[in-house]
Amino acid sequence: MSHLEIRSIPTGGLTRLVADLSPIRGYSKADRPKVEQYIRWWLFENPSGEGVQAAMYDRDTLAGIACITPKVLRVNGQPACVAEIGGTETSKAYQGRGIFSSLVQFLLGEAERRGWTAVYGTPNEASGRIYLGKLGFTALFHWTRSIRPVNWSGVAYSFATRRPNVATPVLAPILGGVGAAAGAAIDIAARALATPGTVTVTDRPAEGVAGLVEGVGPAVSVHRTASYLAWRYARPDRSYRHLHLRDASGELRGWAAYAHVDEGQGRSRVLVGDYWVRPWTRGWMNALTLALRAVAKRSGLSEIYASSRSRLHPRPGATLGFVNATSSMPVILKTFARGGGVPLVGWDYRDSDADMF
Repeated sequence: MSHLEIRSIPTGGLTRLVADLSPIRGYSKADRPKVEQYIRWWLFENPSGEGVQAAMYDRDTLAGIACITPKVLRVNGQPACVAEIGGTETSKAYQGRGIFSSLVQFLLGEAERRGWTAVYGTPNEASGRIYLGKLGFTALFHWTRSIRPVNWSGVAYSFATRRPNVATPVLAPILGGVGAAAGAAIDIAARALATPGTVTVTDRPAEGVAGLVEGVGPAVSVHRTASYLAWRYARPDRSYRHLHLRDASGELRGWAAYAHVDEGQGRSRVLVGDYWVRPWTRGWMNALTLALRAVAKRSGLSEIYASSRSRLHPRPGATLGFVNATSSMPVILKTFARGGGVPLVGWDYRDSDADMF
C-alpha cells in the first residue's frame, strides 16, 4: 500500500535526494556531486532568495520532484518577486497517479505563502498540457530559439547527406560549396550593416553591464542587478565568459554572456546565456552577432545558439544569418490575487540557459 507524502528538501537533504534521483535520471555515482552542486547553486545560493525543492516520497522511495526558484522582475520600473518552476520528474513506476500535479500545487502554495506574485515556466508539451489544462496556468506567448551556423558549407553538406542516395557523392560537394558561398555573402552583408565597435572579452561582466540592461527597457524584465549577474553566470557546470561591445567613445553598447557547449554528434556551440544592446538597433545586434561568430570560429565551434523569451524586441534572428524555430509550448503563468498579478504579456527575457537540472 502506497504512503505518499511531499517533503520540502533542505540543503542538508540534497545528497540523499540526488542518490534517490539517480536511478530515475540515470545519474552515475560520479555524476552525483555535480548534480548536487547544481541544485544547491540554483535553489539555495540565489541572491533573489531561497527556492523550494519539493519531493514526493512513498515511504523511502522517491516518486517525483519539482522545484521553484525566485526571480525579481522590474514591472514598470518597480521590483516584483515571482518564481520560475521546473526541474520536474516523475518515476515511471508512479506515472499516471497525479504526482506531478500534486507537486506543482504544493509549490504554488509555497510561492503564495512567501508573498511571491506569480509563478512562470517554459514547459515541454507533456507537462504544458497539465499546467494549462488542470492547474490554472495561462498561456502567454511562444518563445524563439535561434541558431546561426559558423560553417555554412558544413550545414549544406549535412543536409545533402542526411538521406544518402546514388546522387549524394555528386550533390554533397556542390551543396557544400553553395553553402560556403551563401555564408560568405551573409557575413559580408552583416559586416556592412553592423555598427562599428570595439570588442573585449572578460571572465566577469564589466561594471557597466547592470546599468546597460537596467537603464531602459520594457514593461517587464528580469532585474539584472550586479549580484544577480554574478550568481547567474557562476553556474557550476558551465564556464561563462562575457563579451562587451563599446562605441568609439568607449561607452558600453552591447553585452553577451556565453559558454562553449558540446552537444555531441559533431555539434559544438557558443551558447548565449543572455545578451543586450543599447540602443536596440539592428546595427548593434549585427555587431554583437559578428563578435560572437568570431569567438565561435576561433574556437572551432559549429554554431551560435540564442533564445528570446520576448515578444517586444527583435529576435536574434532579426540579424542576418540566424535560423529561427518557435517553441512548441508557450511561456506559462499563474498569478496570485494578493500580488495584483504581473503583466507578463510585456515580458522580455533572453535566457538560453534555463535547462535547470
